[in-house]
Amino acid sequence: MAASIKMKNSHIFRVFQKYLNKSRLNVCRSRSTSTALAQENQEDVEYPPIKPRYPPGSWGTMDPKECWKWHEKKEELMKYNTIWRRLLVLSDELKYHCKINIPDHTPRTLPFFQDVTKTVVVDGLPEVYQEIQFDEQCEKLAPLVIDAILTSHENESRDLARSQNFPKNSDFQNTYQQQRLINILNRILPVLSLSAEHLLKSQISEGAKVQSYWERGGFPPSRADHSMGQTGYKKDVLRCYSKSVLNVLLRTENPLPLFVNKDDPLCEAELPEWPCGPRPAGIQVKKNRIRYLAGYKTIDPYYTGAPCEFGHTGFLTTTKLDKMAVAFPGFETEFLKKMMVTGLFNWCLAQSFNQGFTHLSDVTYPFTSQMVAADGQKFAFGSYQLNTIQLFKGPGEGNDVTNICWVKNFENLYETVENDEVRGFNMDTLRQLVKFLSLKTVDRGVEMRPYLPKIQPKLGDFPLYHPLDGPEGPLPVENKTFINDKVHKEEIIIEEKFVDER
Repeated sequence: MAASIKMKNSHIFRVFQKYLNKSRLNVCRSRSTSTALAQENQEDVEYPPIKPRYPPGSWGTMDPKECWKWHEKKEELMKYNTIWRRLLVLSDELKYHCKINIPDHTPRTLPFFQDVTKTVVVDGLPEVYQEIQFDEQCEKLAPLVIDAILTSHENESRDLARSQNFPKNSDFQNTYQQQRLINILNRILPVLSLSAEHLLKSQISEGAKVQSYWERGGFPPSRADHSMGQTGYKKDVLRCYSKSVLNVLLRTENPLPLFVNKDDPLCEAELPEWPCGPRPAGIQVKKNRIRYLAGYKTIDPYYTGAPCEFGHTGFLTTTKLDKMAVAFPGFETEFLKKMMVTGLFNWCLAQSFNQGFTHLSDVTYPFTSQMVAADGQKFAFGSYQLNTIQLFKGPGEGNDVTNICWVKNFENLYETVENDEVRGFNMDTLRQLVKFLSLKTVDRGVEMRPYLPKIQPKLGDFPLYHPLDGPEGPLPVENKTFINDKVHKEEIIIEEKFVDER
């Protein structure tokens, strides 16, 4: 007790007490000063914006983290203001994907292809063709078409006489079927162009390559094999890649009219359920670099393109369908529907990419195209309306819009050719073919490239350079090697094929 009293009276204790009181006073002053400053500047403080839970758009029940990943991927791609640069970035990576064959050779798999392309199949054709009347032209065209049939038959008979062992389903047969179609079109198009202005300005290609890539959501782990295209963003997304060759391709400057309005019930119709994954559908796994081709070169500030960028009518031969009909009798209609669904979806999707859209940014207007499957004797017709390409969203994830495909089964244009005479000529088939070709294009009255700068530089305003080079000179070698990784004698060989196809 005496020691503590003595300590309080000591000099050291007094100094410590004085220092402690001074510190308490400074703390009180600083608190009062900061409080006063905060009250004075409270109206001038700007807080950073709070990040919303979901990015802009409709996402439904998708996980917010996954939504932001998809959104950031889209924003990163939109930084490029030219089409060729976006396609180049999308094609930069080697990817595993499910290869969608056109036509497919596995029976009983139509629901899978409807699911993976989000397409509703309708028997018959849209009502838009009922308004087209070309009876007088068909009467004039019938003798010309018959003459084309006889010419093709004579040429084939002469070749068959030279080769007795001519195989029925071979590459030669595909060539003959394509030539029959070309002979018929050469008779029809000049006559129809007199009354159809869009045909006068159209462009026709042979052997047009069509390729596209998309990501389809809605395959839970019980249905999806993740080794067949896992994206790294969502575990239920399949990577899909498809390519085909249109024997004849007719393109126009403006698109076809809508077959149905976007508020039609078909645009949100229910899809058939596919309870399995892609392997039971006979899907193969491939690993290569994806490409986007719509059968033509797109118009771009740094790349010369074709003025006709919208697909009007495509023609496919039936050589492969004939083979599958022999191997799987009774499934001819299913194989035809699968070819129409995948072929038209692949073509319309590639067209949308050439207008600046991607599988991350959905289309703002539907794409419509037609397809004819024929061998010169029998004809089948298909119409397609692409309403959405944002397929990575599964059921309940903010995108219930579906695509629509109309299919009309095969009908003979004629029965047979005997003694240099065409027997059983079918005028109804000719009328339908004429209606397809004479369907007029329209100006939609909307911005066709909303995701690109509104004022595109003209081709002459910029010096032309190789698409793999930039405006400031060639890109570094490491940025070029993704086209081809072959190295020979310390020189990196870069194939020009990708650029030529674009």
